[in-house]
Amino acid sequence: GLWCAWAVGETGNLRIGVLEPENGCLQIRRRFSKRLTDPLGPILRGELRPLGEEREHWEPLRPELLRSPYLRCRLGGLSDVLTCRPERGRLIAVPRDDAAPFPLEAMFCFARSRRLQGRAYWVFRFDDREWPVF
Repeated sequence: GLWCAWAVGETGNLRIGVLEPENGCLQIRRRFSKRLTDPLGPILRGELRPLGEEREHWEPLRPELLRSPYLRCRLGGLSDVLTCRPERGRLIAVPRDDAAPFPLEAMFCFARSRRLQGRAYWVFRFDDREWPVF
């Protein structure tokens, strides 16, 4: 199948592009401007993702990397919170527990209920400034 290369940074992801066969290997050569790579923060690793699964790559949220004091405060004490960095903005998934208080009560109307990795989550979408997106 087709594979995409991604640069995974401390604060974001950047799709590098689709790998091409060359001399019996899959390769890609690209250059990016500082403007495109700065939002990633320090580069942590490169990843290959199947083309169909590339849009959502969920990983544990590190609340200390959030700019919003509200989000850092509300999400900092929760466990199993996930984040995904599509090409723009950020998705945050909070485990759904109907017996517990709603995790981000001020944003209840922005939540979508979804199953991720076999578990129920409330998923919130934020823009690049960490404002909720309806």
